[in-house]
Amino acid sequence: MFFGFLLIATGRQKFLIFTNFFAVSINFLGNLFCIPRFGFVGAAAVSVASEIFLFFIMLFFSRKFLKFIFPFSEMGKIFFAAFFAGIFAFFTKNISENWGNLFQIILVSGIFFGIFFGILWKFKILSPEILAKFKK
Repeated sequence: MFFGFLLIATGRQKFLIFTNFFAVSINFLGNLFCIPRFGFVGAAAVSVASEIFLFFIMLFFSRKFLKFIFPFSEMGKIFFAAFFAGIFAFFTKNISENWGNLFQIILVSGIFFGIFFGILWKFKILSPEILAKFKK
């Protein structure tokens, strides 16, 4: 949504309308194909795919009009950290299913955030300088 706000702030609403219309069209056509075959999982997959498409199209237009430089290498590291932490949390959820809902939520959340921020620290996305900004 950030890139959409950038386009609105620069008076480029027609590109925002175009990109959203195109993403809705992809979502609609994908749902026509996937829902009969895969049910709600297909609808969810198509929705995620259309949102990813929308993100990259808005990124393209933002870079074109604003000369916006996007830190792809850092975003790749953040996506990797989230994916890896999510896999660990998923398997931990299956192990701890019989321990009670509140404890399971606390355990899985703690494992997810521990792994996520640990990977970000290892990749030097979170540095002492960045953490000092949060303390202010």
